[in-house]
Amino acid sequence: MARPPSPPLPVIDHKGGAKASQYHPNLGWEICQRMCDGLTIREIAADPAMPSYATIFHWRKMHPEFAAMYDACRDKLAWKRQMEAASLARATAARRDQDVARGLRRRRPAGSGRKSTFTMEAALAVCVRLAAGQALSAICARPDMPSLKAVYTWLKRFPVFEAMYLAAREEQRMWLELKIEHVAGSCHWTQVGAAMAQVAQLQERLGRLTPKHYRPGGRTAPVALRDEDEAGPLFGDHGGRVARGPWLHGLLDED
Repeated sequence: MARPPSPPLPVIDHKGGAKASQYHPNLGWEICQRMCDGLTIREIAADPAMPSYATIFHWRKMHPEFAAMYDACRDKLAWKRQMEAASLARATAARRDQDVARGLRRRRPAGSGRKSTFTMEAALAVCVRLAAGQALSAICARPDMPSLKAVYTWLKRFPVFEAMYLAAREEQRMWLELKIEHVAGSCHWTQVGAAMAQVAQLQERLGRLTPKHYRPGGRTAPVALRDEDEAGPLFGDHGGRVARGPWLHGLLDED
């Protein structure tokens, strides 16, 4: 259907300074019509005959009739996009079914995807380095380590790895606190300035490890690690030796 002609539009004064609102119903109607034509607010505001980007949003707050037109237009556009997306999805599914029927594509089971790269050996390697104080970004930058994306995917999909990861983070915090105490307690009086700078750097790292409590009690491990209350760190003494906790025996031997 053809777009109705635009009504006469008042001239917009773009000069600075205090002035009365220049809102006019015809301007509000024209803005909404251009939105329905597919223009963005920035594209509309670029026209000298239209108000500025900020003014359009200010009018939406100050003039209920314009806000109602604006919201109705946005709802119409959202519905149109949903219909287009649904139509595209149906067409894509139909083409896929045709390809399968003609033998051009093998049907995959619903929910199938790429096989996970998760192994307990890789999970332990990440956690040992993490507990030793290395940054996760530095660990994942190594060619023999999983990528950051893989690690975050593992955290979502494997509760045992999430528990290991949280334990390693807690161990990392413990070693940083001990290091701060060691630096502060063992420095000579002539090295106080350097020691204070090192302590500040360590405290900054410690602060980045502090969880943001957006949920009551913060994040907790989804599963309990066997024998996690045994004396000593789970992931080694960080002097080059790895002390595998008994809770790992058997897990590392799984297929």
